[in-house]
Amino acid sequence: MSNIVKGIKYIFNSDNLEYDRELDEFDYTIQGDFLFDNEKSQTLFFYCHLLSVYYDNIDINLELARSCLEEDSEYFFKLISYLRDKEGLGRKKEFRKILNELGDEYPLEFRKYIPHIVKYGRYDDLYEFFYGENEDLIIDIFKKTLDYDLKSNKPSTLAKWLKSINASNENTNMLGKRTSKLLGLSYTEYRKLLSHLRGKLNVVEKFMSNNEWDKIQYGNLSYSNIKKYRNSFMKNDPKRFNEFINMYKPKKVIREQKSKGFELKYEYLKALDIGIEEKKTKEMFIKEIKEIYENLEIPEEDWLVAIALNEKNLNKKDNYYMQSVFLSNFYLCNNKKMYKDHIIKTKNIPNIKKIQNRDLKNDVINVIENSISEKISIESVFDLLLLSAVKNSNKIFNFPSGVVFAIKSMEQLSEITNTNKRSKEEEISFLYLKMRKKWNNFGFNIPKIKIWIIKENYRNNISVLEEGKIFILEGSGEKAFKTIIQESNTGFRDFTYEEIKEEMIKILSSDRYNMK
Repeated sequence: MSNIVKGIKYIFNSDNLEYDRELDEFDYTIQGDFLFDNEKSQTLFFYCHLLSVYYDNIDINLELARSCLEEDSEYFFKLISYLRDKEGLGRKKEFRKILNELGDEYPLEFRKYIPHIVKYGRYDDLYEFFYGENEDLIIDIFKKTLDYDLKSNKPSTLAKWLKSINASNENTNMLGKRTSKLLGLSYTEYRKLLSHLRGKLNVVEKFMSNNEWDKIQYGNLSYSNIKKYRNSFMKNDPKRFNEFINMYKPKKVIREQKSKGFELKYEYLKALDIGIEEKKTKEMFIKEIKEIYENLEIPEEDWLVAIALNEKNLNKKDNYYMQSVFLSNFYLCNNKKMYKDHIIKTKNIPNIKKIQNRDLKNDVINVIENSISEKISIESVFDLLLLSAVKNSNKIFNFPSGVVFAIKSMEQLSEITNTNKRSKEEEISFLYLKMRKKWNNFGFNIPKIKIWIIKENYRNNISVLEEGKIFILEGSGEKAFKTIIQESNTGFRDFTYEEIKEEMIKILSSDRYNMK
């Protein structure tokens, strides 16, 4: 009889053991020195591909993965660990596809890697090897870990991720039953084992389901759990939860956790998020941005910003939402002349909207309320500026330096067609020349256009058209922000294969990915 079965028999004979069926059925989902040789071209290609998977949301290319593995298996396993690692790219789906598809093709190579997987992912990642040549190794890991967990007051998280045999999902049931069989346990023993070990883990959901709010240790919760269950905590345990908020300053924890997330990994977005939360003034906000980027040269110019938000952006508060809202508020704070406190209202009929509040939070709210639109018409915006100038022709009228259009894709600009006659850049140039002719007929010089296509790419693209009058940037993040402000590609100077190669070498040489 194995140690695990002996341990189970001992615990299950205890008179104090109670089987918690509800706990067992609960859905446990937790939001949980090398030299690089130029000959390692497939490794570099694979790393670039992983960046594309992360930034451009493309599917994993198994051919590139195979080529990298066959070129250098050690580098390959370090890179897929980085792909899975929450401190790396954090892509579970793509990582599991690699395990599932290549694990059977290269069983010997993966056998050496399997013991390291949990360090970067979760125990349920190991189910990708079930029914394969390395299934015995997975079961051995499960047995040894369960032996330890049964004796320990601080068990691993294995019990959270082992598949249950009475779940609603048929595939989960099948894997749970196979796990039970391979562990040498009856279904009843297996269910009681999971229930017992999950109870030892002090899972927050367990305390919530048992109405044991006083047992929840808020300081040990992740940001995702705080965010997910905040309303429940406030409703059922308001005194202790408020004490935690006030005493332990979770704002700092939340900021650190958010900074690892997709939409708030950039310093300037964290500054916006914290500024809203702490109700900072506009002056405090722009001062903080300047402090973050001491060398940021902000031209003494007024720019109007036009963004378009839809219901999906508002619900998800995604990357585009955060960066476009930030850009609007940056110029609201930074403009000094005639267009201080102004934006382009894109909701319904375009208009020049004055937004004047003392604090950043209300500015953000007003920007959002005036930017609900599926598309933006460049020509309508410029006709609006031209009309204002014509109406005030007997006065001194100052145009803005230009208009910044922050969009998710060119298709959000109503003038861009889907024909193959011209490229999108050619469409913009054609439109600009048409508008310039109209402005010249009234004796005015047309302002410039900046178009920021807010899209995560590991390499960013810049187009400068019509002798610098049109500046188009496709990219995201701090470098993109600085570039759109300064109209310079110097911010992207390090977006080269050499730089990407250096970043990859850092990963390959990191102690975190040392598996020896």
